[in-house]
Amino acid sequence: MFSKKLTFYIKIIIIYLLLPSSYAQERLLSNPSQVSFLYGVGSTEKIQRILSRVRLIPPVSYFAGIGYRSPLLGSTPIKLEIQTLKHFGRQTAWEVIICPVIETPKVQIRNVGFTWAIGNGISALIGKNAHFEDAKGIKTRRVLNYLLIEQNIFFRESPHYQVTLRWHHRCHVFGKIAPKRTGSNFFVIGIKYLI
Repeated sequence: MFSKKLTFYIKIIIIYLLLPSSYAQERLLSNPSQVSFLYGVGSTEKIQRILSRVRLIPPVSYFAGIGYRSPLLGSTPIKLEIQTLKHFGRQTAWEVIICPVIETPKVQIRNVGFTWAIGNGISALIGKNAHFEDAKGIKTRRVLNYLLIEQNIFFRESPHYQVTLRWHHRCHVFGKIAPKRTGSNFFVIGIKYLI
């Protein structure tokens, strides 16, 4: 049984490799993997408070890191993103994220294009000084839910590069997986390279 399935998948791979290279290239370019270089500034304030303030709430923590996103199910818009981020400022821990993501198709307006994405996964803080998200008298958990909402902008002249703007949100899921009032919000800018 197992050997029949293995043989079937090997045949599919061989057929795909023997297809005309233009077809294979078109499939690859229509749903490429992505490498992201990210920089974020953040606060433990609730998103409603951040967005309702006239004055900017000063960030108290920062991160820089790298992400890799790859198609999870062939040519579908579902992808899997893995991120490794190094925090500095009020905390110096590392953050590791695994997150399924759904991307929209590209929208092209003259020479500028856009895509949007939303993801929901798991975020874990690793290392010392990971208490930035603690509320008054309440310790947060190192593993929290992770929500990602992003917009990508690209230009026709350089189709392999994108500018990404992202909301990076670690949360307690309404108190279900961690104490309420813990978590953080980061606003992220990055550069993506499509492989």
